[in-house]
Amino acid sequence: MSNKEEIQIQETSTEVVDKKQKEEKEENNAYELEDEDFKLFEIPDDYWKPPPENTFQDFERKPEDVQPGTPSKINLRLIGGHSLWGHWIWNAALLMAYYQDKEKSVTKNKTILELGAGGALNSFIAAINDAKNIVITDYPDKDLIENIEWNAKNLFPELVEQKKMSVIDHLWGRDVTPILALNNNEKFDVVLLADVIFNHNQQKQLLESLYKTIKPKTGVALVYFTHHKPWLAHKDIEFFENGAAIYGFKYEEFETKVMKPMFEVDFGSELVRSTVHGYRMWLE
Repeated sequence: MSNKEEIQIQETSTEVVDKKQKEEKEENNAYELEDEDFKLFEIPDDYWKPPPENTFQDFERKPEDVQPGTPSKINLRLIGGHSLWGHWIWNAALLMAYYQDKEKSVTKNKTILELGAGGALNSFIAAINDAKNIVITDYPDKDLIENIEWNAKNLFPELVEQKKMSVIDHLWGRDVTPILALNNNEKFDVVLLADVIFNHNQQKQLLESLYKTIKPKTGVALVYFTHHKPWLAHKDIEFFENGAAIYGFKYEEFETKVMKPMFEVDFGSELVRSTVHGYRMWLE
């Protein structure tokens, strides 16, 4: 082999080695970049924040409606935040509470069911006004139900102990047997619905639960609500129209009041968003 050929072989070998080393380096660099990329998926230290703390809100009864020996206000505990809006006392619930506190015969010595209770203000007003038995329900959510139970046990421990006030979860449209079991397997004299019909795709399920729990002929449902989305006001009214068409409910509006809007800045007419409507429903 000539010197020239030997030199060419050495150069070729050197090029192969250099190429291989370069490829290994690039491969290593590629892996390093992937490791860096994985940091994009790391969870920041402050990501898992604790849930909002519970809040408390007083409901001040009107002095002329406070009978001797009863509290002038109710201090409600509300959950810190919830997708079902159970962390607010809505205007509809306030106006319903004022109505039944004034018209005490509506709930006195009556069996009461509240659907979609939230903070359960109206169930507690019924208790103050000597309701016979009270069953409070809301969506099967641990935080919602435990908060209602906490309020019931702290505000009316005697009624809870005597089983005259019960709390149970209920998914609208499902079996109502467990609810009726808490009322001596009987339907209810009064069913309370405070600001629950805005959930339009669940209205028919709510109507089914109402139909299966209200006493025919003598029972009455109080339905208070606000048109939170004024452009969908007709969807709110469909609750009553469907109740009449499907189950034969009769209904009438008996109270309307303009209150301070829940949210000053929101879409739609402020007057419409501020107005609370009170309806009665019954079966003949």
